[in-house]
Amino acid sequence: MLQIFVTNAAQIEMSRLTQAFGHVIFYRGIGDFMAGLAELAAVMMTSAQQRIDTTAGNIGNVNTPGFRSRRVFAQLLDLRTGLPTGAARIAGAESTSLKVTGNPMDLAADKASVFQLRDAQGLHAVRSVQLHRDSEGHLVDGQGRLLQASGGGDVIIGSGDPTITRSGVVFVDGQPQARVGLFRADGDGVLDANDAGQVMQGQLVPSDVDMATEMTELTRAGRYAETGAKVFQIYDDLLGRASSMLGSLAR
Repeated sequence: MLQIFVTNAAQIEMSRLTQAFGHVIFYRGIGDFMAGLAELAAVMMTSAQQRIDTTAGNIGNVNTPGFRSRRVFAQLLDLRTGLPTGAARIAGAESTSLKVTGNPMDLAADKASVFQLRDAQGLHAVRSVQLHRDSEGHLVDGQGRLLQASGGGDVIIGSGDPTITRSGVVFVDGQPQARVGLFRADGDGVLDANDAGQVMQGQLVPSDVDMATEMTELTRAGRYAETGAKVFQIYDDLLGRASSMLGSLAR
Protein backbone atom coordinates (compact mmCIF):
# COMPACT_ATOMS: atom_id res chain seq x y z
CA MET A 1 0.00 0.00 0.00
CA LEU A 2 2.86 2.32 0.78
CA GLN A 3 4.42 1.57 -2.62
CA ILE A 4 1.19 2.57 -4.40
CA PHE A 5 1.05 5.79 -2.40
CA VAL A 6 4.64 6.77 -3.29
CA THR A 7 4.21 5.95 -6.98
CA ASN A 8 0.94 7.81 -7.45
CA ALA A 9 1.86 10.83 -5.33
CA ALA A 10 5.33 11.54 -6.65
CA GLN A 11 6.32 9.62 -9.75
CA ILE A 12 4.08 11.64 -12.10
CA GLU A 13 5.36 14.90 -10.63
CA MET A 14 9.00 13.78 -10.91
CA SER A 15 8.44 12.72 -14.53
CA ARG A 16 7.13 16.20 -15.30
CA LEU A 17 10.07 17.88 -13.58
CA THR A 18 12.72 15.73 -15.20
CA GLN A 19 11.26 16.23 -18.68
CA ALA A 20 10.93 19.98 -18.16
CA PHE A 21 14.52 20.40 -17.01
CA GLY A 22 16.33 17.96 -19.26
CA HIS A 23 17.24 15.28 -16.71
CA VAL A 24 16.78 11.56 -17.22
CA ILE A 25 16.38 9.27 -14.23
CA PHE A 26 17.01 5.53 -14.10
CA TYR A 27 15.99 3.60 -10.99
CA ARG A 28 15.32 -0.06 -10.32
CA GLY A 29 12.11 0.34 -8.38
CA ILE A 30 10.27 2.04 -5.55
CA GLY A 31 13.04 1.07 -3.17
CA ASP A 32 15.33 3.48 -5.01
CA PHE A 33 12.72 6.19 -5.51
CA MET A 34 13.06 8.14 -2.25
CA ALA A 35 16.84 8.16 -2.51
CA GLY A 36 16.39 9.16 -6.13
CA LEU A 37 14.46 12.27 -5.14
CA ALA A 38 17.28 13.50 -2.93
CA GLU A 39 19.91 12.68 -5.55
CA LEU A 40 17.96 14.41 -8.31
CA ALA A 41 17.64 17.51 -6.15
CA ALA A 42 21.39 17.45 -5.53
CA VAL A 43 22.07 17.13 -9.27
CA MET A 44 19.82 20.08 -10.04
CA MET A 45 21.47 22.25 -7.38
CA THR A 46 24.90 21.22 -8.64
CA SER A 47 23.86 21.97 -12.21
CA ALA A 48 22.64 25.41 -11.13
CA GLN A 49 26.01 26.15 -9.51
CA GLN A 50 27.87 24.87 -12.58
CA ARG A 51 25.82 27.15 -14.81
CA ILE A 52 26.52 30.14 -12.58
CA ASP A 53 30.26 29.40 -12.45
CA THR A 54 30.48 28.78 -16.20
CA THR A 55 28.51 31.92 -17.03
CA ALA A 56 30.70 33.98 -14.70
CA GLY A 57 33.76 32.64 -16.51
CA ASN A 58 32.27 33.57 -19.88
CA ILE A 59 31.42 37.09 -18.74
CA GLY A 60 34.89 37.51 -17.26
CA ASN A 61 36.41 36.71 -20.66
CA VAL A 62 34.15 38.89 -22.78
CA ASN A 63 37.21 40.90 -23.89
CA THR A 64 39.71 38.02 -24.02
CA PRO A 65 40.95 37.51 -27.61
CA GLY A 66 40.07 34.11 -29.01
CA PHE A 67 37.96 33.06 -26.02
CA ARG A 68 35.15 30.61 -26.82
CA SER A 69 32.17 30.56 -24.50
CA ARG A 70 31.28 27.41 -22.58
CA ARG A 71 27.95 25.82 -21.76
CA VAL A 72 26.76 23.32 -19.16
CA PHE A 73 24.67 20.59 -20.76
CA ALA A 74 21.98 18.59 -18.97
CA GLN A 75 23.22 15.83 -16.71
CA LEU A 76 22.29 12.18 -16.71
CA LEU A 77 21.97 10.56 -13.29
CA ASP A 78 21.96 6.78 -13.07
CA LEU A 79 20.72 5.80 -9.63
CA ARG A 80 22.12 2.33 -10.13
CA THR A 81 25.63 3.77 -9.84
CA GLY A 82 24.89 7.13 -8.23
CA LEU A 83 27.22 8.79 -10.72
CA PRO A 84 26.14 11.99 -12.51
CA THR A 85 27.59 12.83 -15.88
CA GLY A 86 27.90 16.09 -17.80
CA ALA A 87 30.26 19.04 -17.73
CA ALA A 88 30.97 22.43 -19.20
CA ARG A 89 31.78 22.21 -22.89
CA ILE A 90 32.82 24.68 -25.55
CA ALA A 91 29.71 25.86 -27.37
CA GLY A 92 29.41 26.46 -31.09
CA ALA A 93 31.97 26.83 -33.82
CA GLU A 94 35.06 28.99 -33.49
CA SER A 95 34.75 32.49 -34.93
CA THR A 96 36.25 32.94 -38.39
CA SER A 97 36.13 36.74 -38.25
CA LEU A 98 39.10 38.85 -37.19
CA LYS A 99 39.16 42.23 -35.51
CA VAL A 100 41.65 44.73 -36.94
CA THR A 101 43.42 46.60 -34.12
CA GLY A 102 46.44 48.09 -35.87
CA ASN A 103 48.60 47.20 -32.86
CA PRO A 104 51.77 45.45 -34.13
CA MET A 105 51.83 43.35 -30.95
CA ASP A 106 48.39 41.84 -31.63
CA LEU A 107 48.63 38.54 -33.50
CA ALA A 108 46.12 36.07 -34.91
CA ALA A 109 46.83 32.73 -36.56
CA ASP A 110 44.88 31.32 -39.48
CA LYS A 111 41.99 29.03 -38.52
CA ALA A 112 44.03 25.85 -38.92
CA SER A 113 46.94 27.03 -36.76
CA VAL A 114 47.80 28.08 -33.22
CA PHE A 115 50.64 29.80 -31.42
CA GLN A 116 52.34 28.31 -28.38
CA LEU A 117 52.94 30.17 -25.12
CA ARG A 118 55.20 28.85 -22.36
CA ASP A 119 55.01 29.26 -18.59
CA ALA A 120 55.92 27.22 -15.50
CA GLN A 121 52.97 24.88 -16.12
CA GLY A 122 54.06 24.05 -19.66
CA LEU A 123 52.94 25.00 -23.17
CA HIS A 124 49.58 26.54 -24.04
CA ALA A 125 47.99 26.71 -27.50
CA VAL A 126 46.19 29.92 -28.49
CA ARG A 127 44.92 31.22 -31.81
CA SER A 128 45.16 34.89 -30.88
CA VAL A 129 47.35 36.81 -28.46
CA GLN A 130 48.15 40.34 -27.27
CA LEU A 131 51.87 40.68 -26.65
CA HIS A 132 54.44 43.08 -25.27
CA ARG A 133 58.24 43.02 -25.12
CA ASP A 134 59.71 42.44 -21.65
CA SER A 135 63.00 43.83 -20.36
CA GLU A 136 64.92 40.88 -21.80
CA GLY A 137 63.35 41.10 -25.25
CA HIS A 138 60.90 38.22 -24.88
CA LEU A 139 57.45 38.61 -26.42
CA VAL A 140 55.00 37.80 -23.60
CA ASP A 141 51.25 38.00 -23.11
CA GLY A 142 49.37 39.64 -20.25
CA GLN A 143 49.91 36.57 -18.04
CA GLY A 144 53.66 36.59 -18.59
CA ARG A 145 53.62 33.57 -20.91
CA LEU A 146 56.41 33.55 -23.50
CA LEU A 147 55.70 33.27 -27.22
CA GLN A 148 57.46 30.26 -28.77
CA ALA A 149 59.57 30.34 -31.90
CA SER A 150 59.49 28.02 -34.88
CA GLY A 151 61.78 25.10 -34.07
CA GLY A 152 61.52 25.69 -30.32
CA GLY A 153 62.70 28.27 -27.82
CA ASP A 154 61.38 31.70 -26.92
CA VAL A 155 60.90 34.54 -29.39
CA ILE A 156 63.41 37.27 -28.46
CA ILE A 157 63.65 40.55 -30.37
CA GLY A 158 65.41 43.89 -30.11
CA SER A 159 63.73 47.16 -29.13
CA GLY A 160 61.40 48.81 -31.61
CA ASP A 161 58.10 47.95 -33.24
CA PRO A 162 58.29 44.57 -34.96
CA THR A 163 57.04 43.78 -38.43
CA ILE A 164 55.85 40.19 -38.74
CA THR A 165 55.34 38.53 -42.09
CA ARG A 166 52.55 36.08 -42.89
CA SER A 167 55.09 33.25 -42.52
CA GLY A 168 55.95 34.47 -39.01
CA VAL A 169 59.37 36.06 -39.61
CA VAL A 170 59.90 38.97 -37.19
CA PHE A 171 61.78 42.04 -38.45
CA VAL A 172 62.91 44.96 -36.30
CA ASP A 173 64.48 47.94 -38.11
CA GLY A 174 64.61 45.83 -41.26
CA GLN A 175 66.62 43.03 -39.63
CA PRO A 176 65.23 39.50 -39.14
CA GLN A 177 65.13 38.66 -35.44
CA ALA A 178 63.14 35.43 -35.04
CA ARG A 179 60.36 33.38 -36.54
CA VAL A 180 57.08 32.92 -34.68
CA GLY A 181 56.10 29.27 -34.35
CA LEU A 182 52.86 28.11 -35.97
CA PHE A 183 51.47 24.72 -35.00
CA ARG A 184 48.62 22.44 -35.99
CA ALA A 185 47.07 19.65 -33.91
CA ASP A 186 47.23 16.16 -35.37
CA GLY A 187 44.60 13.47 -34.82
CA ASP A 188 45.91 12.74 -31.32
CA GLY A 189 45.89 16.40 -30.27
CA VAL A 190 49.70 16.69 -30.50
CA LEU A 191 50.93 19.99 -31.93
CA ASP A 192 53.23 19.75 -34.94
CA ALA A 193 54.96 22.54 -36.83
CA ASN A 194 52.69 24.07 -39.47
CA ASP A 195 54.84 25.59 -42.20
CA ALA A 196 51.74 26.35 -44.27
CA GLY A 197 50.16 28.48 -41.53
CA GLN A 198 49.85 32.26 -41.60
CA VAL A 199 50.28 35.03 -39.04
CA MET A 200 48.02 38.08 -39.18
CA GLN A 201 49.70 41.03 -37.46
CA GLY A 202 47.59 43.82 -36.00
CA GLN A 203 44.52 41.58 -35.78
CA LEU A 204 42.78 39.54 -33.08
CA VAL A 205 40.19 36.78 -32.93
CA PRO A 206 37.39 38.38 -30.88
CA SER A 207 35.70 36.64 -27.97
CA ASP A 208 32.38 35.02 -28.94
CA VAL A 209 30.72 35.81 -25.58
CA ASP A 210 27.24 37.31 -26.03
CA MET A 211 25.99 39.12 -22.93
CA ALA A 212 22.30 38.54 -23.74
CA THR A 213 22.95 34.80 -23.93
CA GLU A 214 24.81 34.87 -20.62
CA MET A 215 21.90 36.65 -18.91
CA THR A 216 19.59 33.93 -20.24
CA GLU A 217 21.89 31.28 -18.78
CA LEU A 218 21.77 32.98 -15.38
CA THR A 219 17.98 32.88 -15.53
CA ARG A 220 18.10 29.16 -16.32
CA ALA A 221 20.45 28.60 -13.40
CA GLY A 222 17.88 30.25 -11.13
CA ARG A 223 15.19 27.91 -12.46
CA TYR A 224 17.37 24.88 -11.77
CA ALA A 225 18.00 26.04 -8.21
CA GLU A 226 14.28 26.65 -7.62
CA THR A 227 13.41 23.23 -9.02
CA GLY A 228 16.05 21.54 -6.87
CA ALA A 229 14.52 23.18 -3.81
CA LYS A 230 11.06 22.00 -4.90
CA VAL A 231 12.29 18.42 -5.25
CA PHE A 232 13.75 18.56 -1.74
CA GLN A 233 10.36 19.80 -0.52
CA ILE A 234 8.60 16.87 -2.25
CA TYR A 235 11.10 14.48 -0.66
CA ASP A 236 10.51 15.87 2.83
CA ASP A 237 6.73 15.78 2.36
CA LEU A 238 6.73 12.17 1.16
CA LEU A 239 9.09 11.10 3.92
CA GLY A 240 6.84 12.68 6.52
CA ARG A 241 3.73 11.04 5.10
CA ALA A 242 5.43 7.66 4.82
CA SER A 243 6.60 7.88 8.43
CA SER A 244 3.07 8.73 9.56
CA MET A 245 1.61 5.79 7.61
CA LEU A 246 4.19 3.37 9.02
CA GLY A 247 3.45 4.67 12.50
CA SER A 248 -0.26 4.08 11.97
CA LEU A 249 0.33 0.54 10.70
CA ALA A 250 2.52 -0.25 13.71
CA ARG A 251 -0.22 0.58 16.21
